[in-house]
Amino acid sequence: MRFLERERATVAKLLPGLDESLRALSLMELEGPSSPGIGLFRDSGGPGLLVPESWQGRGATALDALRVQRALGSRAPSLAVATTMHHFSMATLPALITDEGMKWMLVEGVASANQIVASGFAEERPDGGILSPSMTATEGPTGGWSAG
Repeated sequence: MRFLERERATVAKLLPGLDESLRALSLMELEGPSSPGIGLFRDSGGPGLLVPESWQGRGATALDALRVQRALGSRAPSLAVATTMHHFSMATLPALITDEGMKWMLVEGVASANQIVASGFAEERPDGGILSPSMTATEGPTGGWSAG
Protein backbone atom coordinates (compact mmCIF):
# COMPACT_ATOMS: atom_id res chain seq x y z
CA MET A 1 0.00 0.00 0.00
CA ARG A 2 1.30 3.45 -0.94
CA PHE A 3 1.64 6.36 1.47
CA LEU A 4 -1.77 8.07 2.07
CA GLU A 5 -3.51 5.67 -0.34
CA ARG A 6 -6.37 4.94 2.11
CA GLU A 7 -6.69 8.64 2.90
CA ARG A 8 -6.96 9.65 -0.74
CA ALA A 9 -9.45 6.84 -1.43
CA THR A 10 -11.59 8.10 1.46
CA VAL A 11 -11.54 11.64 0.06
CA ALA A 12 -12.47 10.32 -3.40
CA LYS A 13 -15.40 8.40 -1.92
CA LEU A 14 -16.77 11.10 0.39
CA LEU A 15 -15.70 14.35 -1.33
CA PRO A 16 -15.49 13.50 -5.04
CA GLY A 17 -13.13 15.65 -7.05
CA LEU A 18 -11.57 17.47 -4.11
CA ASP A 19 -8.22 15.70 -4.10
CA GLU A 20 -7.85 16.12 -7.86
CA SER A 21 -8.71 19.83 -7.61
CA LEU A 22 -6.19 20.39 -4.83
CA ARG A 23 -3.50 18.37 -6.62
CA ALA A 24 -3.92 20.56 -9.71
CA LEU A 25 -2.83 23.66 -7.77
CA SER A 26 0.57 24.56 -6.40
CA LEU A 27 1.21 24.67 -2.68
CA MET A 28 1.86 28.41 -2.97
CA GLU A 29 -1.57 28.93 -4.57
CA LEU A 30 -3.28 26.86 -1.89
CA GLU A 31 -1.43 28.56 0.96
CA GLY A 32 -1.68 32.10 -0.42
CA PRO A 33 -4.09 34.85 0.65
CA SER A 34 -6.41 34.20 -2.32
CA SER A 35 -6.46 30.44 -1.90
CA PRO A 36 -9.35 28.64 -3.58
CA GLY A 37 -9.09 25.87 -0.97
CA ILE A 38 -12.22 26.69 1.04
CA GLY A 39 -14.25 27.08 -2.15
CA LEU A 40 -13.06 23.72 -3.45
CA PHE A 41 -13.83 22.16 -0.07
CA ARG A 42 -17.36 23.60 -0.17
CA ASP A 43 -17.92 22.57 -3.80
CA SER A 44 -17.11 18.96 -2.91
CA GLY A 45 -19.58 18.85 0.00
CA GLY A 46 -16.88 19.01 2.68
CA PRO A 47 -18.89 21.01 5.22
CA GLY A 48 -21.28 18.06 5.61
CA LEU A 49 -18.54 15.47 6.06
CA LEU A 50 -19.48 14.54 9.65
CA VAL A 51 -23.18 15.29 9.39
CA PRO A 52 -25.41 12.20 9.30
CA GLU A 53 -26.75 11.32 5.86
CA SER A 54 -30.29 11.67 7.21
CA TRP A 55 -29.50 15.39 7.69
CA GLN A 56 -28.08 15.85 4.17
CA GLY A 57 -24.48 15.19 5.20
CA ARG A 58 -21.85 12.73 4.04
CA GLY A 59 -22.16 10.52 7.12
CA ALA A 60 -18.44 10.00 7.60
CA THR A 61 -17.14 8.10 10.59
CA ALA A 62 -14.48 9.54 12.88
CA LEU A 63 -11.88 7.37 11.11
CA ASP A 64 -13.09 8.60 7.71
CA ALA A 65 -12.81 12.21 8.89
CA LEU A 66 -9.30 11.62 10.21
CA ARG A 67 -8.27 10.16 6.88
CA VAL A 68 -9.79 13.11 5.01
CA GLN A 69 -7.96 15.59 7.25
CA ARG A 70 -4.65 13.80 6.71
CA ALA A 71 -5.15 13.88 2.95
CA LEU A 72 -6.13 17.57 3.04
CA GLY A 73 -3.12 18.37 5.21
CA SER A 74 -0.81 16.75 2.69
CA ARG A 75 -2.14 18.95 -0.12
CA ALA A 76 -3.20 22.16 1.64
CA PRO A 77 -2.11 22.38 5.29
CA SER A 78 -4.01 25.59 5.99
CA LEU A 79 -7.22 24.07 4.62
CA ALA A 80 -6.89 21.14 7.01
CA VAL A 81 -6.31 23.53 9.91
CA ALA A 82 -9.13 25.85 8.83
CA THR A 83 -11.66 23.02 8.64
CA THR A 84 -10.71 21.25 11.86
CA MET A 85 -12.89 23.40 14.15
CA HIS A 86 -15.74 23.23 11.64
CA HIS A 87 -15.60 19.43 11.75
CA PHE A 88 -15.46 19.44 15.53
CA SER A 89 -18.56 21.62 15.70
CA MET A 90 -20.43 19.58 13.12
CA ALA A 91 -19.60 16.34 14.89
CA THR A 92 -20.65 17.77 18.26
CA LEU A 93 -23.89 19.54 17.33
CA PRO A 94 -25.89 16.41 16.43
CA ALA A 95 -24.96 14.88 19.78
CA LEU A 96 -26.25 17.98 21.57
CA ILE A 97 -29.62 17.92 19.80
CA THR A 98 -31.61 15.80 22.19
CA ASP A 99 -35.17 17.02 21.74
CA GLU A 100 -37.67 16.53 18.94
CA GLY A 101 -37.69 20.24 18.03
CA MET A 102 -36.35 21.88 14.92
CA LYS A 103 -32.71 22.27 16.01
CA TRP A 104 -31.64 19.54 13.61
CA MET A 105 -32.44 21.99 10.82
CA LEU A 106 -29.37 24.03 11.77
CA VAL A 107 -27.08 21.07 11.13
CA GLU A 108 -28.93 20.06 7.97
CA GLY A 109 -28.84 23.64 6.71
CA VAL A 110 -25.08 23.91 7.17
CA ALA A 111 -24.52 20.61 5.37
CA SER A 112 -26.93 21.17 2.50
CA ALA A 113 -25.78 24.76 1.84
CA ASN A 114 -22.07 23.85 2.28
CA GLN A 115 -21.54 26.50 4.93
CA ILE A 116 -18.58 26.66 7.28
CA VAL A 117 -19.11 26.93 11.04
CA ALA A 118 -16.70 29.15 12.96
CA SER A 119 -14.91 27.98 16.07
CA GLY A 120 -17.69 28.93 18.50
CA PHE A 121 -17.17 25.85 20.66
CA ALA A 122 -13.53 26.73 21.16
CA GLU A 123 -14.13 30.18 22.60
CA GLU A 124 -12.76 30.41 26.10
CA ARG A 125 -14.89 31.40 29.05
CA PRO A 126 -14.00 31.19 32.73
CA ASP A 127 -14.79 27.78 34.23
CA GLY A 128 -16.23 26.69 30.89
CA GLY A 129 -15.81 23.35 29.26
CA ILE A 130 -16.18 22.04 25.78
CA LEU A 131 -18.62 19.39 26.99
CA SER A 132 -20.88 21.99 28.59
CA PRO A 133 -21.29 24.60 25.87
CA SER A 134 -23.20 27.79 26.39
CA MET A 135 -23.87 28.36 22.69
CA THR A 136 -27.45 28.47 21.49
CA ALA A 137 -29.02 28.54 18.03
CA THR A 138 -31.98 30.77 17.29
CA GLU A 139 -34.18 30.77 14.20
CA GLY A 140 -34.35 34.22 12.64
CA PRO A 141 -37.33 35.95 11.07
CA THR A 142 -36.38 34.84 7.56
CA GLY A 143 -35.85 31.21 8.54
CA GLY A 144 -32.06 31.40 8.88
CA TRP A 145 -30.21 30.45 12.04
CA SER A 146 -27.81 32.40 14.18
CA ALA A 147 -25.65 31.29 17.04
CA GLY A 148 -25.24 33.21 20.24
